[in-house]
Amino acid sequence: MRIKENELKTIIEVFDSFVHCPAQASLYLFGSRVDDLKKGGDIDLLLVTEAAILDEVKSKRYKISSDIQAKMGEQRIDITIVSYSNSLLDEFVQSILPRAVLLKKW
Repeated sequence: MRIKENELKTIIEVFDSFVHCPAQASLYLFGSRVDDLKKGGDIDLLLVTEAAILDEVKSKRYKISSDIQAKMGEQRIDITIVSYSNSLLDEFVQSILPRAVLLKKW
């Protein structure tokens, strides 16, 4: 996994401020950053959450991204947010989950 410890800590801290317990959610890293042989690339994140907080978290996607960038510096962050039930039906999500790395589970 090509992400520094301080970057991982920052990402989790920012998501912690937007995903509040008792909500259940899982945060994954996917894409080129999970491949140690590749270089560069944006940070691709997938948040799979319960439907009850889906709209709230989706509405804050750009705020989450900008907060991460403010703490890490200029870095392209792509965030995909889906509910658990939709993740089972979403072909894109199903294609990335086998190689995705779980960063945190709430």
